[in-house]
Amino acid sequence: MNRAAYLYRSCEIVAAMILRSELPLPNVVSGSGVPEFAERMLQQNLHLQNWFMHLRDCLTSVGYTHGDRKLHSLQNVVLHIATTFKGSLLFKEDLRESLESMASEEAHSISQVVADASLMQQEMAFHLQRLSRMMQMYVMSGESKDPKIARRLKDGLGEISGFIR
Repeated sequence: MNRAAYLYRSCEIVAAMILRSELPLPNVVSGSGVPEFAERMLQQNLHLQNWFMHLRDCLTSVGYTHGDRKLHSLQNVVLHIATTFKGSLLFKEDLRESLESMASEEAHSISQVVADASLMQQEMAFHLQRLSRMMQMYVMSGESKDPKIARRLKDGLGEISGFIR
C-alpha cells in the first residue's frame, strides 16, 4: 500500500514472488456474505476517514513553529499517513460506489480491487492506532514545552478516543 515508505523495487519483487508462488489466494468473501461484507467495509472506511481527520486536525492545528522535536515527529507521521491515504484508493469515490452497489444489489463476489482495499483498510487502522498511541504517550509524558499545545493535544485525544477500537 505504501511503497513510498519502503524501497519501491523491493515491494515489487516480493509481490511478484507471492504471485508466482502459485499459492492459493482465497477470496476475502463470496456468496451471500458479500452484501454484509460490503456494508461493514463501508462503515469501516467512514470510521477510518473520521479518525484520520481528527488526528490530522489535532496535530496540524498546533502549527509547526513550536520547536518541539517529538511533536514534529508526530506531525511527520500524520503527514506521511496523509500521503499514503491520498495515494491509495481507500477514500476515492469509486470504491465507495462499488461497495454501495455490492451492499444493495446482493452481489455474490467481490473484485480484486475491493479485496485489496479491505487489506489496505486493515493496514490503515493499524497505522492510525499506532499514531494515536504515540500521541497519547507524548501527552502523558508531560514533555510538551507549551501548555496550550499540551491542552490542545489532550483535548484531541479525548476526541479520538471513540475511534480507537
